[in-house]
Amino acid sequence: MKSRKERVKILLLIVLVSILLVYIGHIAYLNNRIKEMQAQNMEIMDQMRILYELEKHAEFNVDSNFGMEVPEISEASYCSKETDHFKIYAHNNEVCEDIGDSIEGVYDRIIEDLSFKIQANKKIKIFIFKNEDEYRSKIRQPMWSVGRAIYNKNSFYSFEGVNLTGLIPHEITHMLLYNYMGRQYDPITMRWLSEGLATYEERKVVHSSLIISLENRMTELRNGGYFPFRELIKADILKQGKTTMINLWYAQSLSTVEFMIHKLGRAKFNEFCLSLKKEDNVEKALLSTYKNQFKSLDDFQDQWYRYIKER
Repeated sequence: MKSRKERVKILLLIVLVSILLVYIGHIAYLNNRIKEMQAQNMEIMDQMRILYELEKHAEFNVDSNFGMEVPEISEASYCSKETDHFKIYAHNNEVCEDIGDSIEGVYDRIIEDLSFKIQANKKIKIFIFKNEDEYRSKIRQPMWSVGRAIYNKNSFYSFEGVNLTGLIPHEITHMLLYNYMGRQYDPITMRWLSEGLATYEERKVVHSSLIISLENRMTELRNGGYFPFRELIKADILKQGKTTMINLWYAQSLSTVEFMIHKLGRAKFNEFCLSLKKEDNVEKALLSTYKNQFKSLDDFQDQWYRYIKER
């Protein structure tokens, strides 16, 4: 009888262990599925961001980030984190701490590239809402928008679940360039510089879907399918709202900024930005800064084209 009881106990133990293993396996499966869904969600958000960038320029005339009206947000209802140049607001401390731990490094890298002396009266505010619904209700954004910098508010807005690692450097670059240029900032003729610089800084920290989509257009640029530099500056192509052409415009803007910093030198690029701030004319600033390297915009474009062909 004792032996039989022991066999029953062993059998029950085996059954319990089997159930436990099945349960652990199921939990592991669910955990993997959650991770996969989170990765897919991040990919979808990146794709939404690409669509929003295109939509934003479909009715292109001026930079709508200038004076957009945003309802007052009660900062006291959020967790917060303050750094040397930023005030971060979110629904939980973990988000604030994560951004706070990295944001000054992002700021330093951008400033190092630009050598700007930013005279900002206020710290940049970063609001990260709990979800997409809260973001849209508070900031009143279209369905494709996943983040928005509002220059006159010196603020950036987004929500949890978006790829903030790339989005924040991109939008902060826009804001710092605007702060530096001040009244001289031209949202049309300087758009190529602003977008090219923002994607350049973003690419340093993450290979987002936006960056990948732009890099995929480099073959077309190398094969001669690029815009004359005067057209790039005017940004008239953005009025057409054609996805392929706008993507190409973004890719060329990115590669032009990269060419100026990597090939022509960061010091000269800084000098160009300063000259542009004084001149408020891209062609004059370009030719006065690089007068010993090329004599015309066509010469500048030829050197840029040789640069991308060699890469």
